[in-house]
Amino acid sequence: RTLETCVIATIFVFAVILLIASGAVTTTEINVVDPEYPAYQAGIQVGDKLLAVNGHRILDPMEASTYLLVEGGQPVEVEVLRGTEKLKFTITPRPVSRGEQTVYMIGIGYAYIQPNFLQVFYYALLKLLSMIKITAFSLFALITGKVSLNMLSGPVGIVNSLSKSYDGGM
Repeated sequence: RTLETCVIATIFVFAVILLIASGAVTTTEINVVDPEYPAYQAGIQVGDKLLAVNGHRILDPMEASTYLLVEGGQPVEVEVLRGTEKLKFTITPRPVSRGEQTVYMIGIGYAYIQPNFLQVFYYALLKLLSMIKITAFSLFALITGKVSLNMLSGPVGIVNSLSKSYDGGM
């Protein structure tokens, strides 16, 4: 139990340091909707806040990329907050080739903020929880056969795939 607490504390401190060093944090607020991608055709707008993908609550945009990658181009339900109204859209991600890897995108980008000192801790906690969720989801998808070992290709492959998807925008 003590080892688990130390590991979690270490990861949290590492996340805080990374956030302080980077100076910017990606939020779930949508600031780009590419007119040539399915999110635009579905009706998602700049200013919407991404809440969930296929019922999975989104704490960090990297999570959304994970869910899209695992679904492999199948239609997904995307929930956003517009003002005070929650809206749901069914969107079929577009496959995009990134070298030898195929990623799936819906065509949105996220706003960045410069967090103050207290916000750094909040966003570090969100990042930590998000990493735990992504890891658990990925392992579950592997065990249930939703994804293959070839698709995941180990932790480095997962991070590489997600980075390509995330860097290109959803």
